Amino acid sequence: MTRQARCRLALLLLLVVLGCRRDNRSAGTVMKEFLDEFYSGRAQVDMMSVVEEFTEWPDFAAGNVTQIAKDRDIRLVNESDNESNFEVRFKVIAEERNGKVEIGEADVVQTFRLRRRRGQWRILEPIFIPCVSVAGELERLKAAITDASERIEKKDFTEATGRDYFETLISNARASIQLLESHR
Repeated sequence: MTRQARCRLALLLLLVVLGCRRDNRSAGTVMKEFLDEFYSGRAQVDMMSVVEEFTEWPDFAAGNVTQIAKDRDIRLVNESDNESNFEVRFKVIAEERNGKVEIGEADVVQTFRLRRRRGQWRILEPIFIPCVSVAGELERLKAAITDASERIEKKDFTEATGRDYFETLISNARASIQLLESHR
């Protein structure tokens, strides 16, 4: 390899490394963007990409219950050069499981710890999924109805998720949409 080619390669590698490491977002911006992905319901479509983008959660597994919130408040608890803690309060109005929403109000507080690593703020803990908004959950339920209807039409069943499963899911989701519409 010529000297000029080595120099170009070295420069290219330096630019790649600098580009990967530089993230000018503040801890507060990272926290808000992470919460927005879940609160809006967008994260539910591809949760792992959101988890990988914002967190360093080693043992993440999605649960089967979604908490639905009417409101949220983000408060910075403390911050240093390389670590930040945020308290997030959600006004939970319901929980959803398999398309079925059960109303029950509660205040849920989650404290998030972020650390700057390799020039980027990353969420270390807790390994909890934030709440979704009422509007986000309504969109999720509508998408679940569409998906289940398509699976029934295609007869795309498994042993664990047969026709009865999808019909129940559709029924639950429709009832849940009516219930949540009154909480918008």
